[in-house]
Amino acid sequence: MGKTFVVLALFFPAFFLPGCNFEGGKAALRVTAEPEATVFLDGEHVGKTPLSKEGLPTGRKTLRLVREDAAWTQEVEFIGSVWTMVAHRFAPAPEEEATEIVTGTRGEGMILTSVPDGAKVVVDEEQVGMTPLSLPTAALGPHSVRLEKEGYESRSIVGLHVEKGFATNVFMQLPRLGQPPSKSELPKEASVSAVQKQEVRVLETATGWLRVRGSPSLSGVEIAKLTTGDTVPLLEEGDGWVKVKLEDGTDGWVSQQFVEILKE
Repeated sequence: MGKTFVVLALFFPAFFLPGCNFEGGKAALRVTAEPEATVFLDGEHVGKTPLSKEGLPTGRKTLRLVREDAAWTQEVEFIGSVWTMVAHRFAPAPEEEATEIVTGTRGEGMILTSVPDGAKVVVDEEQVGMTPLSLPTAALGPHSVRLEKEGYESRSIVGLHVEKGFATNVFMQLPRLGQPPSKSELPKEASVSAVQKQEVRVLETATGWLRVRGSPSLSGVEIAKLTTGDTVPLLEEGDGWVKVKLEDGTDGWVSQQFVEILKE
């Protein structure tokens, strides 16, 4: 099953914000990343991890963590007078990344979901079911929660609180353990497929620019840089990379996480 990774001291002891009511209060966010990353909310730069921020509008927002050669994006629900807490671990491949998101909504107990589904749920060292799972009778106070699934790293949260009148919502993305490459996979570079008459726009990055590489790999040689907002023709799509045509006619590869493919 693999090693269990424990998320320690990531979360505040309670969901409530001082002086706020559940119905009308502002929301709050705490986010950590490994390694550290720049944080954007709905495209607006709000700081670097570790980040704690109160007074946020409620509703569904796009949280984006950006590093020089990697990015992660997730839709997150912000609830009035409640902390939303996010932890993300970057990895060379998206399926090897780990994420924990905890928040609270009206209700009781715990609600646990995961990617992938069907993870074994262990609460306070007792197996209680498989994700997705609702535990409306979970006792108030702190708990340890661990999710396990064959072929994936186990993930744990220690000190997860259940508050009166709240359903503690827990989401975990479990990182896939290493798999031997299939015959169709290239060992260092992405497999690609041709596309025609499309363009890509460079998204915002922590540096304001994006590396263009000579091959679809982090080890590929840098041949140019594109600036945030630049639009260039798209030649091919690969596994996490796209091939583009530069203004001088040169072909190069950019990380797909940092570009938007424009529709015709």
